[in-house]
Amino acid sequence: MKVKYASFISIGGFILLWWLISASGMISPRFLPSPGSVIISLYGMIWEPFASVTLQGHIWASIQRFFVAFVVATGIAIPLGAWMGWNEKVNAVVDPVFEVLRFIPPIAWVPFAILWFRLGLKSECFIIAIGIFVPSLVNSRAGIRFVDPVLIQAAKTLGAKGRDILWHVSIPWSLPIIVGGVRIGMGLGWMCLVAAEMISRPTLKGSAGLGAMIEVARVTLASQYIIGGMLVIGVLGFAMDIGANYFEKKLGRWREA
Repeated sequence: MKVKYASFISIGGFILLWWLISASGMISPRFLPSPGSVIISLYGMIWEPFASVTLQGHIWASIQRFFVAFVVATGIAIPLGAWMGWNEKVNAVVDPVFEVLRFIPPIAWVPFAILWFRLGLKSECFIIAIGIFVPSLVNSRAGIRFVDPVLIQAAKTLGAKGRDILWHVSIPWSLPIIVGGVRIGMGLGWMCLVAAEMISRPTLKGSAGLGAMIEVARVTLASQYIIGGMLVIGVLGFAMDIGANYFEKKLGRWREA
């Protein structure tokens, strides 16, 4: 059996199992709606708002927050990680603090985010950025630090100096590793986005976001919107991961060439 067919069969099997459980009455439809009712509810949200916003409005709001946090986090993490990997003194100064802070879950920062930035865009982006920041920095540092020494020696033989080696040897060689860290950070950041929206957005009038949508659905016991929101989050996250994985593989082939 080909892999692509196996994937379709597994998805179909999951939907079938979901439908059988919901149709059997083992769990009340109030708590486990059928796949059909979830799809109908999501389709209806395109035209009729839920929690004051349409489905596309919730999606767009979440993507905007994620993009802002992504740009800020990678814009700091990648240069700092590369600098730490290149300069042992910088690494010696930053690493002890970073090693302590990186084991603190991003969600643990929620109280401080609310205290520092209050509820809203800034606090949410702060939580998301922390999730993206850590893997991006770790891989950026590792990528620069573990560049093939043969390449560095060859560049030195040709007369290249420190900065030239960094820009023309170390960074290009490390790009697949750096993108791999960014890919991991994207997944963690996406999960943090939903959690941050669930915590802060439902308290704001007229707020939008997939996390806020799920939280409002929980309060109103609208389980079809809870599951629908979860499915949309999963599909969007999967799509982002496919894109990052494709880019990572392209860079890997380019480096080997």
